[in-house]
Amino acid sequence: MEKMQKIDKRTKIVATIGPATETEKIISKLLLGGANMFRFNMKYSPNEWHNDKIAKIRRCAKRLGIRAGIIIDVPRNDFLVEITDFDYIALSYLKSAKDIIELKNRLRRRKIETKIIAKIENGYAMTELNNIIEVADGLMVARGDLGRETPIEELAFFQKKIVDAARTAGIPVIVATEMLYSMTKNMTPTRAEATDVANAVFDGTDAVMLSEETALGNHPVEAVMVMAKIAKFCETTGELRTINLGAKTLTDALTESAARMTKDDLDKPIKAVLTFTRGGTTTKMMSRYRLGVPIIAISNDKKVLNQLCLSYGVIPYYKDFLTEAYATEDPIFSDLKKDGLLHSKDTVVVVHGDSWFGQGPANRLSVRTI
Repeated sequence: MEKMQKIDKRTKIVATIGPATETEKIISKLLLGGANMFRFNMKYSPNEWHNDKIAKIRRCAKRLGIRAGIIIDVPRNDFLVEITDFDYIALSYLKSAKDIIELKNRLRRRKIETKIIAKIENGYAMTELNNIIEVADGLMVARGDLGRETPIEELAFFQKKIVDAARTAGIPVIVATEMLYSMTKNMTPTRAEATDVANAVFDGTDAVMLSEETALGNHPVEAVMVMAKIAKFCETTGELRTINLGAKTLTDALTESAARMTKDDLDKPIKAVLTFTRGGTTTKMMSRYRLGVPIIAISNDKKVLNQLCLSYGVIPYYKDFLTEAYATEDPIFSDLKKDGLLHSKDTVVVVHGDSWFGQGPANRLSVRTI
């Protein structure tokens, strides 16, 4: 059974795990407080420590019925093969698309399937941003190193440029570094920090990230909860940054039409968008419109659902819809109602292929009232 977190927000939160958050009790509180992804910095602690904490996260998420993903953050020339249970690799110190291609080749030789987040943290990566986006599965605005490697007055502009580029490409983007840094010691953030988190949400980021705040800080749970409260409020204002995405493919046109329907003043307001997905592409293309309603991503691939924990507004929902029990859509609606994600008389838009459950690209829209 999939459940929603107590704090209903659409912006995702990445929490870095460290000594302050290594127990199952604290991990459970982070999940309940609004954390969606957990990051492990592979520069610190032995592999055994990371494997143990990843296993704890999986246990806590399963026990609570809250899906969460794992990001491992690796230096450019180091890949730790002993770590096998993860959903994304965040690649540091890259300068061009070639670095990502090399890592993908190394992973392929080791028969490891995962997604790669490119950390944009120097001027070389900014110059090569368009080429990097062609091969990356996500971006991170790594503001610590980026602020040291480029003129400080350009940092805010770079943040907006990276977020816009990721949204246009339909890949998730994380804004990171020192977002609530004072909360490593204090129970509440500074006004500037609260404004920083808010501006990242207004920029349209998929996710905001906590580093020392949750890895080493005195108030890791409070930091997640404060970040969640700020994000949730900003989402209700209707002031998220809009960009001209355009439609170059059929999937673009379909998702744009579905997005428009959620915003139109219809006689039956759209309560959610449902996507049936194998690889997550259509769901991520839907997410880039930063909808005011949830996107329920239904898949029989748990790893894909873990990865979609990073995408704005997406509620990952596992169903083995290839079984005979799901030969029609009615059992799906029944399960969604049972799990509290939909209610009777809700109207939803469904983005799907030739059949709701078949393979192949999304090429149709359906409107259903539950």
